[in-house]
Amino acid sequence: MKLGILRHLRQFFSPLQLLTLYKGLIRPCMEDSSHVWWNQKLFISSILLL
Repeated sequence: MKLGILRHLRQFFSPLQLLTLYKGLIRPCMEDSSHVWWNQKLFISSILLL
């Protein structure tokens, strides 16, 4: 949702401002849930290697 709002508002911000907003609002949410996806990545890799 935040990414969609940022995308719609991109015409009002410079690239540097968009990057700052992304790093402050969106990336922390993605990094916070990265541990959830890490196990899934290992599980899929082990299946592909069989």
